[in-house]
Amino acid sequence: MRVSLVHLNVIGPDAIGGCILNQVRYHLRRGDSVRVYTQYPPEGVTPDVQHLVSVVSLGDLMARRDAHFAHSDLYVY
Repeated sequence: MRVSLVHLNVIGPDAIGGCILNQVRYHLRRGDSVRVYTQYPPEGVTPDVQHLVSVVSLGDLMARRDAHFAHSDLYVY
């Protein structure tokens, strides 16, 4: 399954950032293909997740320029 997680920012040490990181790890354990889309560069994100984070604009997502995002089975906002 392709999973796209979308949030304005991802700050690893805070509560929401930690929740996003846990969701990424959960989907990876399931064998899903997961990506995180954020408007601002991530902070405090561990290397195991860092490579899965893309900094994009809302316009990029709406235009569906990213193949993973465009063909995802699950979107979490």
